[in-house]
Amino acid sequence: MPEITLIGWFHTIIGIASILLGFYSFFSFKLLSWNKIPSRIYLVLTFITAVTALAIYNQGGFGIAHIMGVLAVLAVLCGVYVERTRILGYLSTYFYTLCFTSTFLFHSLPAAADTLRRLPVDDPLADSLFDPIILYFHIAFVIVYFITLIFQFIWIKKNNL
Repeated sequence: MPEITLIGWFHTIIGIASILLGFYSFFSFKLLSWNKIPSRIYLVLTFITAVTALAIYNQGGFGIAHIMGVLAVLAVLCGVYVERTRILGYLSTYFYTLCFTSTFLFHSLPAAADTLRRLPVDDPLADSLFDPIILYFHIAFVIVYFITLIFQFIWIKKNNL
């Protein structure tokens, strides 16, 4: 695994900060929203994390992590637009919730793969992107993602948001 570059460190630190704020927002408000300051900071940091991911090429070119970065950028931009304009009417809350919650997935998949291939430093848990442990983490994240979305959609419906 290549050494972490300066942009890689910046990306990692901003990404960790965004995830912590995202969890805080989830547990405090049940949904991420541009109208809540912690969520807004999460979304801005997520956007920065995704954009910096596009500048990291230590894995041999444009790859799946870059695609996740593009998806995260699109999810933030589309979610903010729909939340602010309410262009989809009553479906707007569902749509921006889908967008904003998806950013967690777009953070988690490449972060798990990179972390498992780097740590512990002397003997990483995974050798490649195709290592079974990475697949298991990805499956777990996708399951948690869908459970979270279902919970949020039920909460939106119950609270007539």
